[in-house]
Amino acid sequence: PIGDYHLYRHDALGNMRDPANRIHTVTKAEIEAMSVEQRAAHSLTDPISGARGFYQLVFEPALD
Repeated sequence: PIGDYHLYRHDALGNMRDPANRIHTVTKAEIEAMSVEQRAAHSLTDPISGARGFYQLVFEPALD
C-alpha cells in the first residue's frame, strides 16, 4: 500500500514508537517516485550496528 512507512528501533520493547527511536522513514511521495524495481530493492543499514535491538515498522495510510 502507498502511504508513509516509519521504522523504529530500540533496545527494549517499551516505548518503541517514541520519535527518538525512529531510524528511517519512507514517505508516500518517495514511494510514488520509485520504480517497481526500486521499491523491491529498497533497503537500509542499521545505524546502530552490532547492538541487539527490536524493530517495529509502522504504516500510515495516505489520506487522499
